[in-house]
Amino acid sequence: MLGSQQHCRSCWSFVPVSVKPSSSVRTMGSVPFCDCTQVSTQEDSLEMERQQAARSLFELTDLNGDGLVSVEDFSLMGLFQTKVHSEKPMTLKDEDRVQNIFIQRFRREIDAELRPVAYAHYKDYLMRSVNSMDPG
Repeated sequence: MLGSQQHCRSCWSFVPVSVKPSSSVRTMGSVPFCDCTQVSTQEDSLEMERQQAARSLFELTDLNGDGLVSVEDFSLMGLFQTKVHSEKPMTLKDEDRVQNIFIQRFRREIDAELRPVAYAHYKDYLMRSVNSMDPG
């Protein structure tokens, strides 16, 4: 204890001991904590949501349910998403072109040898993609 202050047990910033619990200072017994614990809880919650979304996307993309995302799964899911958002019907030539775009993306961003990937590897790809769109 330094005078009438103690360190927050979470972030180690100084917290006045004489202050009663409020919006900026919390206690666990007599141990003070500042709002940093609330912020970290919110960040943890957002990270948990991202992890759940990544798992859901993996399961949706794993079309045959074998626990791996193959280049076929990836390109078919890309084709499906493109068709859903297309304003006009696609020809077979259009479909082949779109699938080839997704095959090249798989090669460039997921696995250069086009091998099927497990959840952890696919999740890394998803997080890189999301972070490249919104680095904050």
